[in-house]
Amino acid sequence: MDRVPLQRSVDRGVSADIQRQILGMIANGAATNKAAIVRESGLARSTVTEYLDRLRDAGVVIDAEHVHTPGRGRPPRALRINGDAGVVLAADVGTHRTTLAVTDINRKVLVQRTIACELAEGPVTALDRIAAELDHMLTESDVPRERVRAFAMGIPSPVDVAEGRPIHPPLMPGWDRYPVADTLAERFSTRVLLDNDVNMMAIGDTAQPRGIKAPILFLHISDGIGCGIVTSRGELLRGADGAAGDVGHLRSHGNDDTVCRCGNVGCIESVASVTAIAHRVQDRLADVVDLDNDALIEMIKDGNPIAVNEVRRAAMEIGEIAVTLVHVFNPASLILSGPLAVASDDLLAGVRAVVYRRALPLATRALHIATSTLGDQAGIQGAIRLAAENAFV
Repeated sequence: MDRVPLQRSVDRGVSADIQRQILGMIANGAATNKAAIVRESGLARSTVTEYLDRLRDAGVVIDAEHVHTPGRGRPPRALRINGDAGVVLAADVGTHRTTLAVTDINRKVLVQRTIACELAEGPVTALDRIAAELDHMLTESDVPRERVRAFAMGIPSPVDVAEGRPIHPPLMPGWDRYPVADTLAERFSTRVLLDNDVNMMAIGDTAQPRGIKAPILFLHISDGIGCGIVTSRGELLRGADGAAGDVGHLRSHGNDDTVCRCGNVGCIESVASVTAIAHRVQDRLADVVDLDNDALIEMIKDGNPIAVNEVRRAAMEIGEIAVTLVHVFNPASLILSGPLAVASDDLLAGVRAVVYRRALPLATRALHIATSTLGDQAGIQGAIRLAAENAFV
């Protein structure tokens, strides 16, 4: 593909937030002409005109066909992101497997694959494995590295977003404060955005056109338990140190004899995560040895009564934590995600039962509780969206 002449950044002197807002609305289809952008953003028409002119001059936004609207007058010209303006990279990093993608600026996937990648091997080995695979994927897509405009990655850890470093990650030994973003930025000569994996999932899933209202709590149950918090303005709540939503270490009462990997006792993660359920099922089944999470999920899908019983027990524990979250944040939507949510309806039914029974009516009268529509694709879709929206900022 021919390279389109383009600035690395449209203009460092302009507001990145406004530029991101305008590009996001065009890319998502929320507003695809100047009048719609003015109406939806609340920005002054002169401001929108100025930014659109800059983006056109940089080759990022191009004019498409006229928009058919009722009434008289000249129909407005539609805007779209120039798909030839470059590519973005995305990564959804798990403790054992990582999903990678190369997409164009309009988020059309050029190549995507999942690779084995053990985070326990340490950051040097794991990041080199990820970077090497992305290099192969760029070559397969016939995309030179200089066309990469941004790279977004989600990892299972609290993250200092400004510094691009994991902070005290319980599932990633040896990664604490490692310069993940800087390492990858040097490798690919582009901006790298690092965030918590559940935040990435929340970004991906809540962008789907299915009428889910904000504020949103996106509760993910897997090896650990985390929560992505989306405000009524559609923004992620990360907190002062990137620890917002780290709900896996809230106290689950009545489990004071269960030690969590963080060193405390009774954390909800230690009693209701997929790993915790697998340990209990193995203890109850004498003929099962070394039951891993994948095997547990297959048992749940097959309707094994011991496994299903433990899922229902975990759902009650998670429901109690969800009640607290509902009272604190008063969300319009609570979305459940992770392999348990996919494997059966028991998690959703159990959490719903506890929340609707225990939470006050004012907090639940309009509360929508559902499972993620993207499933295990939510993380990579969120990373793609974040990278695309920041490609020229």
